Amino acid sequence: MTRRTRAVLIDNISGKIYSNVSTVISADKSKLIASTQSRQAGFVSSNSTTCRVTNNIGLSGTGLTFPVESLIDTITLKVSVHSVGSDIIVVIKSGSTYTTSSIVSTCTLPAGQTSLITTVNVLVPAAGSIFADITQVGTTRAGAGLNVQFTYYTG
Repeated sequence: MTRRTRAVLIDNISGKIYSNVSTVISADKSKLIASTQSRQAGFVSSNSTTCRVTNNIGLSGTGLTFPVESLIDTITLKVSVHSVGSDIIVVIKSGSTYTTSSIVSTCTLPAGQTSLITTVNVLVPAAGSIFADITQVGTTRAGAGLNVQFTYYTG
């Protein structure tokens, strides 16, 4: 008798998704695609903090470190006071250190708006970090209270 290999197995108890398995017992870490449980983390500033062009915002320059391999699927930018005159641009980088990181996304919050959700597909390895640079702010009014939030799934 030939066993059928399932393309995808979703384990509702553990909240994990596996690929290329023929039985529940064969669903191990090597076949894990992702968790179905969404998590969030990010960089938060107070509502009164004026946006300014800055490299490596938040957490004393150490970035946001992911202890296990994670897949970021959305990046949300929010401000308490919108910019005027030009957009707020945040460049997202990934790597083991800020110096060796590379750009994985550029998020542009249009002038006059207070939030933006950007869909991405960024895989961060275990012990990898995410960094954010503010490369542009409003010219007439910079904006204030910038929050950069990442929604991700762990494997």
